[in-house]
Amino acid sequence: MLLPPSIGRLKNLKYLNLNCTTNLLLPEEIGDLASLNKLRLHLSSIVSLPPSVGRLQNLDYLDLSWTEDLSNLPEEIGDLSSLNRLNLCYSGITLLPPSIGQLKNLKNLNLNCTKNLLELPVEIGDLVSLNKLHLSKSKITLLPPSIGRLKNLKDLDLSSTKSLLQLPEEIRELASLTTLDSSKSVITVLPPSIGRLQNLNNLDLSWTEDLSNLPEEIGDLANLKKLNLDSVCKEDLRGENKLFFAVACNRARSQIRIIQTKPKLWPLMLNNATRAFDEFKRYYSPASKRTYSVKKTDAIYHLLLSEAFTGLLIDRNTKDFPTGTKET
Repeated sequence: MLLPPSIGRLKNLKYLNLNCTTNLLLPEEIGDLASLNKLRLHLSSIVSLPPSVGRLQNLDYLDLSWTEDLSNLPEEIGDLSSLNRLNLCYSGITLLPPSIGQLKNLKNLNLNCTKNLLELPVEIGDLVSLNKLHLSKSKITLLPPSIGRLKNLKDLDLSSTKSLLQLPEEIRELASLTTLDSSKSVITVLPPSIGRLQNLNNLDLSWTEDLSNLPEEIGDLANLKKLNLDSVCKEDLRGENKLFFAVACNRARSQIRIIQTKPKLWPLMLNNATRAFDEFKRYYSPASKRTYSVKKTDAIYHLLLSEAFTGLLIDRNTKDFPTGTKET
């Protein structure tokens, strides 16, 4: 779609939705939309933004999500003095221009799933109003030390970042940070300075399989209310312990039936042991590929030998019996 130059005469236009448009080309006159505060280009075929976009002084929200053909932003993006939200999720962006740091009113920057973005510019630290920075599933390899200047940042999402191995020491300067999500990341170590995050109340490190230990300073997080370490360091567990972890997580227990006679009990145990393994693999994949290395035959064998597992099947009063499961 080619928008006509006359679109610039729509002086009262506040909302322009061009989602899912193909062959989209924005004219220079787009910059004349003096009242525009929302511009949505989600899933469009846009390949570039005209420099005139910087003249949209009332623009509050710019949605460029799923614009896979968009590889860069014009330097004039930094002139959007009113911009509050910038969504580049699933875009083809390869870098952010240094002028990004001029967005003094930007509060929400979504860079989730930006597969071509390997680094953030130093100027990211100049976003004085930023309170949400999302980098989940991005290919970011490091966070610049300047990130410590984000004094108003409250929510930092680094989940499923497969190239980011560590956090900078400057993370300690994020005085307002309340939520740090590094789940399913390849973080290998947490800097001791993390203990300085006195407002942090939610720390998610679940499925960070390469994280071998926590720094002693973790105990300095006085306001921490939620710490998720689900499956951390499971690779160090013995096979039998991994097995019981699977049993605890599996959905098979909801299918358990109480059989009174032993001849009928063993087929049931085999069925549920097999289900325990299969359900665990299904619901915890792909992370479980590394955390659960026991062979299926060995897993079932150990399950059948386990008195604890047998107890789940034959003890009507066990405290581990799933709530709401009906006996038959």
